[in-house]
Amino acid sequence: PQGYVPFMRLHYCTFSCVPAVSIGLCIALLLFLFSLVASTADEYMVPNLEKLSDSLRLSPNIAGVTLLALGNGAPDFFTSLASFTRGAGTIGVGSVLGGGIFISSLVLGSVAITSPF
Repeated sequence: PQGYVPFMRLHYCTFSCVPAVSIGLCIALLLFLFSLVASTADEYMVPNLEKLSDSLRLSPNIAGVTLLALGNGAPDFFTSLASFTRGAGTIGVGSVLGGGIFISSLVLGSVAITSPF
């Protein structure tokens, strides 16, 4: 499927003589998109999370651990649920195992690297 920006055509056809420019533009676009996601989360999601944690009388630490984890895991849960109900259970199992292994490896690895033992 074609996306909004034809990255492969830009990299291999338009900027074939100077691939460093293409890589630089892709990195700049990636940084812009990350900042866009961060500002959107800060503007819309954090206030709602604060209101929800206040109404449930949760401390900020507990709210961050529970509510953010629920919000982070909800798309994976509903994707797996939809695949199991439609008879495509292998997609659900792959999603659960692949996502769980990746997140566990990433979190455990970053904790092992950044924290002293």
